[in-house]
Parts: sequence; C-alpha cells; structure tokens
Amino acid sequence: FQGVTEDSSATEETPVEETTNPVSEETDGTEPTVTEEAEPTNSASLTDALGIAGLNFAFKNSVEMSYYSMGGYYDITPQSGNDFLVITFDVTNTTDSDIVVDIPSTGIKFKASAGGASNTADNTILLNDLSVFSGTVEAGTTEELVLLFQFKPENLSDLSSLKLQMMQGDTTTNIEF
Repeated sequence: FQGVTEDSSATEETPVEETTNPVSEETDGTEPTVTEEAEPTNSASLTDALGIAGLNFAFKNSVEMSYYSMGGYYDITPQSGNDFLVITFDVTNTTDSDIVVDIPSTGIKFKASAGGASNTADNTILLNDLSVFSGTVEAGTTEELVLLFQFKPENLSDLSSLKLQMMQGDTTTNIEF
C-alpha cells in the first residue's frame, strides 16, 4: 500500500518536523499509560493514506457502545470497565473490477485519541474490522468497515476532539475526517 505519507528517513533537502506528543500505550489492554514519543507526522484522508487505487474510504460516524454486534449473530464486549469507541467507514469500489484488500500484510496499525487517552485498535475476528480486513470489495459496491477501540467511558463523553492515526513502519499519518 502506498499512501501520501512522509518517510522518516527524509533527506536534508526535505526536513521532517518532529514534535513530541504525549502518547498512551496499553499495558494490559485496560489502563493506558502516558509516555513521551517523537515521531514525524503528516495528515491525509484515509483514502490517501491507505493509497489503494479504486477504493474510497468515507468517514461515516463514531459512537460509544457498551458492546458491538455484527449482523445480530456475533457480539463482542470490551474488557470490564471499558466501552468501545466504534469508528465506521463506508468503503466504495469506484472501479468496474473487484479489488482485493489485505490490511494485515501491510503492518498498518490504527490509534485513536479521545478525552485525553489513546489506544490502538482491537484486532477482532469480525469480517468488517478494518484493522484486520482481508477480502474483496466487489466492483461498484460499498462495504461498511469499522475500527474498535477500548476506552474508559469518561474518555468518550465528548468525541468532538477525536483523533485517528494510522501507523506503518516509522511513519505516522493523522487521518482527516
């Protein structure tokens, strides 16, 4: 996958501005801890960041849920004391050919920040989980894909400051909604 991202090994002619941002890392999946981490970042739409020719990723919504149900036959619940932040995208194949997608082979990870905390996306067995999506988007169709993150409910009371990042190797891209 090729995205519109800066490589951290930029030459002197194209300096990369480094910022130090507080970033949370999961320790046991329930309690994030804040650490200082410097990484080059840039911004792009998810469509541009993923760079999959012929696919358009449109932000649909973000909601807090105490559980997530796929098709009414598979329910996932977060760890005790957490709720899910579910970010939904409509993925449209704008071509007349099927497009095969294999996110796990790219090493891409997603991180959301809300209410002063940050967590990486859960990797689930859901067929519509963007973080582990491996399948075909048929020509001219739209699929709904989700990212699920676990947060304490108090961190999800106001999603107006929600931030999403995509990380691949040494490159971090701030995803624009």
